[in-house]
Parts: sequence; structure tokens; C-alpha cells
Amino acid sequence: MAPRTGIKQKKVLQHCTPSLVPSLSQRRRLVEPYLKQTKAIDSIVWEINKKLCSNTQIPTRRVRIQTARHLKIPKRIRREECSPIEGGVKRRADLEPTSDYAYDTISCYDCNPVVSPINHAEVSLYHHSDPQAPLPSHVLAISDTNQDSLERLVPVHPQFLSAHWAHATGKLPESDGLAVHTADAGSESNGNGIGTIPDATGIVPVVPLQIHNLETFHHILAFTYEQSPVSLIASLTTDVVASIGEYAGMDVGWEQRIQEWRISQILAHHETLENLKEMVWRIHNLVENANVVGMDDEDFWWCCDVAMRIVMDALVAQGRPQD
Repeated sequence: MAPRTGIKQKKVLQHCTPSLVPSLSQRRRLVEPYLKQTKAIDSIVWEINKKLCSNTQIPTRRVRIQTARHLKIPKRIRREECSPIEGGVKRRADLEPTSDYAYDTISCYDCNPVVSPINHAEVSLYHHSDPQAPLPSHVLAISDTNQDSLERLVPVHPQFLSAHWAHATGKLPESDGLAVHTADAGSESNGNGIGTIPDATGIVPVVPLQIHNLETFHHILAFTYEQSPVSLIASLTTDVVASIGEYAGMDVGWEQRIQEWRISQILAHHETLENLKEMVWRIHNLVENANVVGMDDEDFWWCCDVAMRIVMDALVAQGRPQD
């Protein structure tokens, strides 16, 4: 006959429940004082923020949205969710020492499709001065939704793409890469400062990539290599705004917001309405490109968010009566 353990377990549970397991009402009574305290703190913080905005005249999010609707421009940046790159932060840090050299290798090149093998292109690099710099091994065939735009062929390094672009990780085909030539290569000039003999050549795979906007793609490519918040913000707006890049990687505090507002007032004074609207659209188009490739870099998104806020605040400042 099997032992009647169930009855014993039931008796044990009945004995333990009142003293060891708090009921729902008991848990509520324990948590209620902390919830009240948290709500009180949130209320105080909200009031402080409201007063700071009022005293410094810093526009609130609601005012920025109202201004954007009035001007018929994007209200905010939109970041699509994507799976984070495994070990992405470490991979990007490991690539940083060679990032400038790698980016230089794709600054001067010829790229022509070949008949065989299909979906490949012949790449010739010039001014490849550093033998330690990594060479590109793939070509992106970049196009956008505008049917009238021409496709652009750009050589790239897969290790940089896979460390930043979540949608590119594990999806690039195998490649033999480029072959480096002798030290005398590229020494002859064609009169335009470009060597007639390439430093490195090879036939590599072509990867099609349809993005949202061609004009802003070079900004996202530059950040993928250089990882420079200051350079990205300057390219999206002006050099005046680039100084805010020193706050990259930090939580947004009031010191940063006050500095942003000062920069916004300078922009409002020196830039025309059309120039500011163009900046907003430039940031918007870049963000849409980033969503296409799955940009997985918090500094990139910080730059886009801050740049958009500064420009939108400048538009708000332009619309206010001047003293």
C-alpha cells in the first residue's frame, strides 16, 4: 500500500501558509507606503522639471510636437525594434583601432560589375598607404525607393557592418577579398591625383541593399566606421551643434538640456526656417536608413535624438516673439 504522503503535505502546507506565505492583502499593505512615496517623488520631479522649463523657456515635448505639426515635418525620430547584436559593444570596441584606416581604404576606388561570376564586381583601391589596414571584401549595391535614382556600388568591410547592423549579421556571402599589389602600385598619376595603378584589386560579391534615402546613407556608413558622435551631429546639423557630442553616452540631465537650448537659440538666430526644416528631414531620412539596416549602436541613436531635439527647439524659438 502506497504511503499517504499527500495528506501529510497538505497538513504541512496548511500549517506553513499563514506564517510563511504573505497573502495578497498583506503584500499590498507592505508595498503601499513605498508606492505613495514613489508617486510623491515623481510628482516633485515633475513639478521641478515644469518650473525649470518655465524659468529657462526650454520647450517641452508637447510644444515641439505642435510646432512640427504646424510646419508639416517629422515630429520625432522612430526607432524600430530589432534583436541586439551578440557581443556588439565589444566587437565595436575591438574594431576602433583600425576604423580610420579601414574607412580610408574605401575613400578612393573603382567598382565595376562583372559578367562572371554573377552578382560580383571588380574593385580597385587607390592610395592604400597602410599595409596593416583591413581591406574591403564585399560591395554594397545601394538603391532607394526612388526609381529615378542611380544604384551606387560601395566597397565595405563585413566586420564593421556585422558589428553595427543587426540585419547584416550572418547574411553576407563568403568572399576571397582583395589582393594587395607591390609598393610601387598607385605611384603613377592620371592628372587628377588618383593613381593609375591600383594598390589592391579583386572580384568580390555584390550585396543588394535598398534603403530609404540615398543622400543620407554616407552619414550612416561613416558612423559605422568612425563611431564619432561629434562628426555625426556636425554632418546632420552644423559645427555649432557638434559641441553637444561631449555628453554622448550619458543620461540626459538638466545641464545638457540647458546647453542644448543655448545651441538651439544660436541656430534660431543664424539659420533660416528652410535650413532648419532641411535638417529635420535629413535626420529623419538617416533614421529611416538606420531602421533598414538595424543600427545597433546606442551612441548613434543618442546623436539622432539630440540633434532632432536641438533643431526642433530652434524652430520653436524662431516662432516665439523676439524681445
